[in-house]
Amino acid sequence: TFGHRTHYLSARESSSTLVGVLPLIQLRSRMFGNMLVSLPFFNYGGICAEADEARHALLDSAIALARQERVDFIEIRHDDDGQPWQRDLRKKGAKVSMRLSLPASADELWKSLGSKLRNQVQRPRKEGMTAVVGGEDLLDGFYDVFSANMRDLGTPVYPKRFFRNILRQFPSRTWIVSVYSGDTTVACGVIDAFRDRIEIPWASSLRRHNGF
Repeated sequence: TFGHRTHYLSARESSSTLVGVLPLIQLRSRMFGNMLVSLPFFNYGGICAEADEARHALLDSAIALARQERVDFIEIRHDDDGQPWQRDLRKKGAKVSMRLSLPASADELWKSLGSKLRNQVQRPRKEGMTAVVGGEDLLDGFYDVFSANMRDLGTPVYPKRFFRNILRQFPSRTWIVSVYSGDTTVACGVIDAFRDRIEIPWASSLRRHNGF
């Protein structure tokens, strides 16, 4: 989508068995400098390896690549699992994760929510708002809301093709959820799932409807 340079590192045993991977995308920004990021535009995506030895090898290769490319820093968006691969590198804790363990059913989840939150969900329902889960068929409505919200925040917006490419590349585990007031999309979000985790990396709503 963006034309950034990509570097894909792999760790192998006996030149054949894959035991670890590390994708690195090279970003050049006038504001932030020249950098290697393990997975930009998403919250997570760092070293994926079966053992510390593979982690160390991938990290050493990343450092060598950074020196070769003369980048200002490497950003590895890896969960802090306490593994020794971090070694003496500077650790930056700028991100906070908020996670909710999901119960076995929607009814259990609903009952676990506080009364205030349940009322906030029920009010727009009473006003006739509806929610729909879909894919690329909901992209235009999502993008209208998302780009309007980014404009109001003064933040540059990603091109629509970025979201289209994600939906087409991962059709079985990426969806759009849209909330409608009549025929108008008033709120929406992109849902991404992998294994036992699901998250919403992008969500927006039209400010004039936030009172519901």
